[in-house]
Amino acid sequence: MRELAEKESCVLLGRTGFHIFRDDERAFKVFLIADKTFRRDKVARRLNINEGSADALLDKVDEARENFTKTFSGKTRYDARNYDLVLNVTGLESTEIARFIAGCVTRKLGL
Repeated sequence: MRELAEKESCVLLGRTGFHIFRDDERAFKVFLIADKTFRRDKVARRLNINEGSADALLDKVDEARENFTKTFSGKTRYDARNYDLVLNVTGLESTEIARFIAGCVTRKLGL
């Protein structure tokens, strides 16, 4: 990931990027959160599953992501100090979220 970031601008999702790029002044680390109902409904629609199955899947995925993060960084992914921006995206559209984050990146990096 570092090699790619050295060559060109890029967006990296997950994989403890906040930890890998913790000393990189050019990195802009974002954590997106949403309430459980919003997440459940989105997963249920996307995967065409019922709410109970979506809840169980979210719980399993959240636990796996947290375990991965703790294993490789020694930190919790929920600690806001790991990020430049923590954004609650409940009810927002992807394009709105992307525009907002792009504006924050532009401002921080003086682009």
